[in-house]
Amino acid sequence: MNGFKWARIVLLQAEDDPYAPYYLEALDHAGLRYETIDKCELSDLSRVDVLVLAGYGHLDEARQEAVGAWVRQGGQLICSGSAWSLSPLLGLKEPLSHCSNEVISPSRQDRAWPDGCDHVRFFGGTVGAPAGAEPIASTAGGKTGLSRRKFGKGAAFFVGPHIGQTIAQMQLGRSVECDGIGPADGSARLDDGNLRAEDGSNLDFLDDRLAGEEGSPYFAFPHADVAKEILIRTILEAVENAGLVALMAWHWPRNATATSLLSLDCETFEPGHVQRLHTLMSMYGCRGAWLVALPGYTLDVYRTLRSWQHEIGTLFVTDDTAGWHDEKLKIQHVAIGRSSASPSIIATRPMDGKWRGYTRFYDQAEEAGARLSLSKGGRQPGTSGFLFGTCHPFFPMRKDGSFYLTAELPYAVYLPGSVTSDQACDAILEKTVARHGCFHIVFRPEAADVPENFGSLRRLLSDCKQRKVEFILPEELYRFERARRALRIVTRNIDLEGQVQLISDTRLEGLTIMATGPRCEASFKGKSLNVQKVRRYGTTFHCVEIDLDPKAAAELRLVPQGLKAAA
Repeated sequence: MNGFKWARIVLLQAEDDPYAPYYLEALDHAGLRYETIDKCELSDLSRVDVLVLAGYGHLDEARQEAVGAWVRQGGQLICSGSAWSLSPLLGLKEPLSHCSNEVISPSRQDRAWPDGCDHVRFFGGTVGAPAGAEPIASTAGGKTGLSRRKFGKGAAFFVGPHIGQTIAQMQLGRSVECDGIGPADGSARLDDGNLRAEDGSNLDFLDDRLAGEEGSPYFAFPHADVAKEILIRTILEAVENAGLVALMAWHWPRNATATSLLSLDCETFEPGHVQRLHTLMSMYGCRGAWLVALPGYTLDVYRTLRSWQHEIGTLFVTDDTAGWHDEKLKIQHVAIGRSSASPSIIATRPMDGKWRGYTRFYDQAEEAGARLSLSKGGRQPGTSGFLFGTCHPFFPMRKDGSFYLTAELPYAVYLPGSVTSDQACDAILEKTVARHGCFHIVFRPEAADVPENFGSLRRLLSDCKQRKVEFILPEELYRFERARRALRIVTRNIDLEGQVQLISDTRLEGLTIMATGPRCEASFKGKSLNVQKVRRYGTTFHCVEIDLDPKAAAELRLVPQGLKAAA
């Protein structure tokens, strides 16, 4: 490939599949440029380069023939969740098997399989026996869950896990209406009459945890993130097979490999704890999100926190006779904003990790004006880690298929040194960095007086700094993620040059645009940019960092290296 020819990636969601819309969440968070189409558009695929069929879907005979002819002529097909009546094209033997809860493992090292993972659990999807396909990952029973098949000039990929159903049922968990069933080893007690988010996890206390030499077992596997990465890796491979270029807007500001967020549950209001924690955090360039319950700190403490560029949030107090009525969070959220003289409060979390229902808290947070929930996580030693399968922020979805304005960022570490052991913290941090996620730590100000907690937090902040994990605040995270997903992108090709027009509704700083393809030189608004080469998702990218002004169209130009000199 000698120039930039942008790939047209299109997504078709299964019509009657309630989980298919969550594929949008997977692709939007990845920052991959794609389009959606309807089933009627399958009759003419001449302008499509990569076709992703998502969810439990079926194609009639005419559309099967159209897709088959398109692949034979060079098209790149990806079926995920089901075979879409295309088993012969995919190289699979009928009948296929439905999976409600399954695990696949790689048969060998392959670019489609995420690095550092030996298995992935998924909820929903399809597996089958190969009949011409090249197996990449299989179940313990030998059924293929991930495969590729060359067909004519094109290729057909099978991603058996239902990525959308896995996101919905793993990241959101179950509706918390009563106590959950805890593990048999006594490392966590869920049947205690205290309804928390941890009561709603769908992961397994036996198979999804690891036990180290110290402390209790912890949830060691971000399964949902691995499943999403399999899909993204497959799409990027398909683009490369077509000899084209894919465009992505990276997850984090300033091209950070991973991020870390420290949030603090403030139920006591001792100014000495605030000063001591700030002294520790400032040593490592970390700023914290102080989630404050009523009645809160005095105004001078809030002013001091803001002068240090820390952030104020709301710790939702639920333990009284009034319960979880709709106005309660709004009243507390407004009260904390007024008492702290903060014009905008983004982050919130119920006290003590409490939870009710399925998405009820997101309804309340959205109504109150909070935009980032920091609520999903475990509060006991045996529930530490990736209890909801992810270390990335995500937007929950309503039953009508629309996304909430309020996002969720789960936490993996609670009170390091006592609830989450040092060994577990180290392993969780390593997994988070490998998955390019956000290492979310929850601490309590009064724990600054406990040597084991304070020492563990200091060590964790030092480890993050050494790994070049960038510290981030909830407001920065939310506004960046929201603006990045809403980014309007138009691509053009002029000879060998690739042009990208970018429009953001808000100010967007530190945006990293990544493109596959040849080594290149880049310019933005007529000025040359430094181009970095990175390896992510099994693919080599060339990336640049840019800042976008609100409502203003800006053009990024990519030219193969040496082309200008040759001209």
